[in-house]
Amino acid sequence: MAYHNQWQRAMGGYLNEMAPFIGAETRRRYRIWLSQAGDLVGWVNPKQLTLTDMRRIESEIPGTHNTKSVRCHVARKFLRWAGNLEAQKWRILSKQMAKMDGVFLTEHQVAMIREIARGLGTQFELIFSLGVDNGLRSVDMSRLKISNAQQLLANGSSMIIGKGRNGGKPRLLTLSEMTFRPLTEYMKHRDQLLDAYQMEFQDLFLDFNHITRRVYALKPENIQSRVIIISEASGIYFRSHDQRKTFGNRHWRIGTPLETIARMMGHESVDQTFKAYIGVQISDMLEAQRKLANLAPPRPVQM
Repeated sequence: MAYHNQWQRAMGGYLNEMAPFIGAETRRRYRIWLSQAGDLVGWVNPKQLTLTDMRRIESEIPGTHNTKSVRCHVARKFLRWAGNLEAQKWRILSKQMAKMDGVFLTEHQVAMIREIARGLGTQFELIFSLGVDNGLRSVDMSRLKISNAQQLLANGSSMIIGKGRNGGKPRLLTLSEMTFRPLTEYMKHRDQLLDAYQMEFQDLFLDFNHITRRVYALKPENIQSRVIIISEASGIYFRSHDQRKTFGNRHWRIGTPLETIARMMGHESVDQTFKAYIGVQISDMLEAQRKLANLAPPRPVQM
């Protein structure tokens, strides 16, 4: 990729240096965010950026409150790497907060969508269950192997390869009881098709092309597309990652300790779990205020 100014050249050097430590998708996002910041300040030499310029970035960079916080922290880290001494003084005012009113499915919606997914086929039902009952991302699902499925059915747990650099990060998956039946039925259906095609695959999720009689392992985007099909069939808007957020929210509502939720979701910090996956709703806040008001002693009766 050609770089035509000092900001872009510095950005290219920074991203190349970060490449061993971040994934390709994260690197792509960093390039977009840093390009947005560079465009806001006129592509100047990042080493010469002033505090006023940095506050302009924070004020005008697109996104929600949480998104601004993430993008500004990336920009500040880049500026420090570029040798900008003023960046040491940049105090980012946008702070990450627990997400409010995101797409968190209710138990009623989960039950209804589960039946719709089942009607679409065993693969659809399993993808939905792995999301809302187990908190898996689309990339986590795409990396599941047949050996993982066999261990999950035999022992209820398996070490899987989840999201992360250098091929993914191992973590323990403990299977929800709600997923045993769809996983069993999918495995049976999958084996029947592979026998008919006279093929063997180690990947759990497969796509069978009955015209060309070819078999493909599902990629994350293929799984995301199937979630969109489930969403459209149900008439309720949600996407693949909303299933994972719903998983965290469901456990929070039944009283599962935050540390346990973080462990099940593969988070290294409970802060990440709280900020993005608990789902503090306005209705929760109103209910909390109502309960607090009910603690007040009754006013004495006037005689």
